[in-house]
Amino acid sequence: MGDVCNKNGTKNECEWKTCGVVNVKGPVTTDMDPTTYIYGDPLDIVFEWSKPKSWGNTCSEPCDQAGFRLFVDGINIKSFGLSVLQAVYDSDSFAVGTHSWFIRAYRTGASSVDSITRSFTITSPAVTVRGYLWDATGQSCAANPDPGLEIPSSGVTVKVDGTQSATVDQNPGTPYTFSVGNVSVNGHYLAVENLPEPPGQPGTAYQLTCVNGLESGSSNFSASADPTTVNLGYRPVSTAAWTQAFNGNVHTNNLLSYLRPPAEDQFHGQYLLSARGEINLQVVSEPGWLGALYPQGNLSVFDNFPIPSPTYSQMRSLYGRGASASATLPAAGTLANGGIYRVTQSEVINGVYNVPSGVRALIFVDGTLTINGEIRTPSNAYLAFITRDGINIDKKLAGGGPDQDAIQATLISEGVINTAYNRSDTTEIHRQLLIEGNLISLTNTLFLYRNLGEEENIDNPAEIVRPRISSFIRAKNVLGKPRVFWREIPAGAQ
Repeated sequence: MGDVCNKNGTKNECEWKTCGVVNVKGPVTTDMDPTTYIYGDPLDIVFEWSKPKSWGNTCSEPCDQAGFRLFVDGINIKSFGLSVLQAVYDSDSFAVGTHSWFIRAYRTGASSVDSITRSFTITSPAVTVRGYLWDATGQSCAANPDPGLEIPSSGVTVKVDGTQSATVDQNPGTPYTFSVGNVSVNGHYLAVENLPEPPGQPGTAYQLTCVNGLESGSSNFSASADPTTVNLGYRPVSTAAWTQAFNGNVHTNNLLSYLRPPAEDQFHGQYLLSARGEINLQVVSEPGWLGALYPQGNLSVFDNFPIPSPTYSQMRSLYGRGASASATLPAAGTLANGGIYRVTQSEVINGVYNVPSGVRALIFVDGTLTINGEIRTPSNAYLAFITRDGINIDKKLAGGGPDQDAIQATLISEGVINTAYNRSDTTEIHRQLLIEGNLISLTNTLFLYRNLGEEENIDNPAEIVRPRISSFIRAKNVLGKPRVFWREIPAGAQ
């Protein structure tokens, strides 16, 4: 029995009671051993505690209205009588994760008192994850897979969540390409690296398209059963760079051909894609507007008339009269609204060219314009360059990055336009180039040389040409109509 006290001449036997003591010390809990449990494991979770050392100076209630309450994560999950000093639960009684717990000793008519708070952790049980890496070229994902379609795995690495390495079987035709044990029961993803090049298809790479018999490009999976099977099917996709055009049409006075289709659910052009000659099968217009043999429709490119385009001299004569001429490019900050400028020789933009707000300007260049820095034009401004001999764009513009270079101007040239004129070779990797303006070669060729690398090329265009819709209105100041100069001739003058 507990301590004994007298109240009003009545003898009361009360657990935890020492009359006249006012400092209340809570029940003492015992730290679990172990403190980590596996969900569903036979090992029980045991909560243990002892009685409070003293309860205070109130003895007015019978002791059968006192006891303990077990709190887990702040919630009272069960109450116990005075004689119970232990609670046992299965390991699957609590969710996976870390939990807090404490014991509260209570007595009706007296204040309750809590133990210190302790913690325990429930972890997921470990399972084995295994599966095939297979070639789904020309196959339905439901094939899932025939062992004869297994991708050669020499040099291939497979990791769970990018860290936990799997054992990769180098012998094709065996039950599984990869297997990894001790994977916790919850959501994961598989990272597969160093897949070989699809046989007989140079310039392509394998892309994940099938997961466990279903069309999917995600390697996420849920580990539950032991073992958990994850079969990954791949199909080849082109790794060549490609270009995308928005807010306008694309036309060529010759054949129109792309090295590869665009990424899945993407397009080369947002509207009409037309050509004086044939258009190859890989060309994709978002609405399906393809105009081959345009405009006459004769079966030979040579029997169709090219859509006429003006020369540089003609454009300068129409739109450049009265231009302010100089041997050097005007500083961006000096551009005037409605200003027409002429540079009398080849010129280079080396730093970022910041066009002032509200300015609409046109610059002619009697030579080649080399752009080594970004051109930044506010949304309420407009800038166009028209050059005679060509436009060279650096492979890495000053002020650009980390993933994209931007030119917010219309670029028109009678000569060649090159988007990475100083690249070292065809495999060099660049940033994506965004041109927020029209891109027009009047009589020559566009060399779209940007390259994002094999992996990035699969889903992302290396060049994006996207004129601002507002620019079609703002361009009227400088390109809306020819600049006509006249003077009155006296009557009878010759």
